[in-house]
Amino acid sequence: MKTSKTINKLIIFLITLTVVSCTKDNPEPLIPISEKYDDGIFVTCEGNFNSANGSLSFISDDGVVENNIFNSVNGFPLGDVVQSITIIDTIAYIVVNNSGKVVVADAGTMQYISEIPVTTPDHMTAISNDVAYVSDWNAFSDNGFVHVIDLKTNEITNSIQVGHQPGEILYSNGYVFVIESGVWPEAGNSISVINVESETVVENIIVETNPINMATNENVLWVLSKGETGYDENWQEISVTPGSLTSINTTSLQVNNVIEL
Repeated sequence: MKTSKTINKLIIFLITLTVVSCTKDNPEPLIPISEKYDDGIFVTCEGNFNSANGSLSFISDDGVVENNIFNSVNGFPLGDVVQSITIIDTIAYIVVNNSGKVVVADAGTMQYISEIPVTTPDHMTAISNDVAYVSDWNAFSDNGFVHVIDLKTNEITNSIQVGHQPGEILYSNGYVFVIESGVWPEAGNSISVINVESETVVENIIVETNPINMATNENVLWVLSKGETGYDENWQEISVTPGSLTSINTTSLQVNNVIEL
């Protein structure tokens, strides 16, 4: 009987020891990480040129507005001219144009992770969770670039030359479409098309004057052009071209239609 009790106590001790050992090896977090910025939208605020006071605001789904969130979390500002933001998986890539960088932060907490140096970045688009493209004005030069970014290392792996001051870029059907804004006072009127497999420009599509924004719907790319106003030496208006929407087939790369606005 004493032997049986001893064995039972030994078994209970060993079970307890095993449970305690497993708990120590695989601890459960006591406090879950707060994903404060999960439900809502981010708003980029450029700030004043050369003042390094660009910022990021957040509007929650229930309408609560919180300003300057990156600075509040990290204790330092984003930089000069916050141009755009792209969320890839759980990471935010914040393009800071005049500071020459893309700031990398956790999208849920806005905690700073790192940054990617780019001369004068404008917009970023995801090809996958591992690869992204970012447009680069390469200010005051004859041509701009689109850089291929390895998101695992946050390093540029290739630079593809495009036209003057590349702006917004979008990925669709194996192609990256790049708005070419032109160099003032000459407005741009083209979209460069990059094949992501070869990482080369395969087409240049002529659109209406001053393309500024793009959106995709199924196999159609819509390009918004704002037109152009001409002035004489006294800044008196002498000519106006209207705004327009151009629809482009993202498979054939042909212009479907132009709608004057």
